[in-house]
Amino acid sequence: MKGKGLGRLYDRLTPEERFRLDVEAMARGDREESERLTRTCPRRNYVMNDRGFAGRWQLAIELTLRVYARVAQLLERLHMLEAFRTLPPYANRLARNVAEEAYFDGHKAGSHSAWSAAGKTGNPPAWDGEDEDLHDEEEDPVIECDLKELDAKVEKYGELIPEILDRMERTVTADALTCWEGFAVFCADQLGLEAEKVLRVAIEEEAPRVEAMKSSAERLRLEADPERVEELRAALAECWSKTVEKNGLFEH
Repeated sequence: MKGKGLGRLYDRLTPEERFRLDVEAMARGDREESERLTRTCPRRNYVMNDRGFAGRWQLAIELTLRVYARVAQLLERLHMLEAFRTLPPYANRLARNVAEEAYFDGHKAGSHSAWSAAGKTGNPPAWDGEDEDLHDEEEDPVIECDLKELDAKVEKYGELIPEILDRMERTVTADALTCWEGFAVFCADQLGLEAEKVLRVAIEEEAPRVEAMKSSAERLRLEADPERVEELRAALAECWSKTVEKNGLFEH
């Protein structure tokens, strides 16, 4: 749509076409084309609610969505951690099976080596056939003792995963709580409203997830980071004040 010869076509664009072309122009860095599309756009007169009212509504929703995008990321991590909590029992069972298999492989190899070193031929007594398992572990107190020690080690190391998940849950929950508290303080100071009410208006279906996160934080006895809460509150307050001033949303 460049060139004087095409200038007369701009007034034929539908709003959808003009919007799409403007996005394309801005995406490729063509500011001249974007300005031309904006300048030739038809102008209309509208009747609308007071800008001080409607503008605040729009700004409140935008800021809520921006903050909740971060909170939602953290809540998804918590959901993933909860899913991982179902894995340790299966991982422990697998580790025990692998450890036992390695134990018996080592036992078999050691038996054959000792048997051969003693000048014997064939298989050791415990391994009469290559395809047969070692005799019942309960019949050999040494093997039974070894397997108990093996189980104890597997159980000990198996506790690491739940511990790691617990630490990660505390860290992620604290981050989510801090982010939410920063938004909550902003809402109270600048909007005179509870953050939960603002969220229910902006994204009603997400409110229960925030309540669940706050309950988890209380259960874990976590507190928000006061410095980061203040940083977020200040950043949101500055954005709110500048936008209100820029768009003339002050009370008349």
